[in-house]
Amino acid sequence: MKFEDIKNESGREFKSLKSEAWRSYTYPDGSILEVKDPIALSISGSGHYVVSSEGVVNFFPIGFIRLRWQGKDGGPDLSF
Repeated sequence: MKFEDIKNESGREFKSLKSEAWRSYTYPDGSILEVKDPIALSISGSGHYVVSSEGVVNFFPIGFIRLRWQGKDGGPDLSF
């Protein structure tokens, strides 16, 4: 799935993450949740909605203590 293929009827604004290889969220209990090949992000007051290239929508509630990501070329991606 590509960013352009997302069917969004939620009213949320999504930004493209198509240049990211992965992103991970770390929570206070030490758990780390990762999305490989994220393509879209929407930020709300309650958390982040991240859509993967598999078409899966992941919700990461506010409360994470670390957010990491890497660009597909192996370097940093600050193109959001």
